[in-house]
Amino acid sequence: MKTLRISPVEGRVVRDPALRDLVTAPRNVPDTPFWRRRIRDGDVSVEAVGETAPAPATPATEVSAHTHRSAAKGGGKAEGEAS
Repeated sequence: MKTLRISPVEGRVVRDPALRDLVTAPRNVPDTPFWRRRIRDGDVSVEAVGETAPAPATPATEVSAHTHRSAAKGGGKAEGEAS
């Protein structure tokens, strides 16, 4: 998820909706419509824009169309297999 590093603007008071506290020092926040409105309205300023590290990728399991169809038909056994 993309994050923003915001700082409070002097003379403005902003409550962080996630932490439910007042923003008194620079902090990283999620790039959400709430924070975009605060930036647009001049309540906070953006120090830098970054992106958090993505979750580690897991290898995809290849499934053939034949396996998928036979699993849907009869509980996962391939055609011609004995029960």
